[in-house]
Amino acid sequence: MPGFAMTRAVIMTCPHGGTVSAAPSPPRVLINGAPAATVSDVWTVAGCGFNTPCVTVSWLNVSTRVSVGGQFAIAQSPPSGPGNGVCAPTPAPPVVLTLQPRVVVS
Repeated sequence: MPGFAMTRAVIMTCPHGGTVSAAPSPPRVLINGAPAATVSDVWTVAGCGFNTPCVTVSWLNVSTRVSVGGQFAIAQSPPSGPGNGVCAPTPAPPVVLTLQPRVVVS
């Protein structure tokens, strides 16, 4: 499914207010100065206030045509709002607050 290419500079929370961030890894491709996000990136959640707190985020919208260092790029559509991923262990989508709107992948 096409969408905006995600970067590791995206501002995202879990649905319960926890902060989502990508673990640092060497950047291969930059989009607007931020490393492009791929399926191999590990997204963790800090500060979730739910009874069973969110710990990680897995992305479901993955490009099948664009890869970065041999790993498929992840995408987000629409540009903000519920993310195209799922928090674990709660099956709720993350909330994407900011996103780069220039690069589209499919």
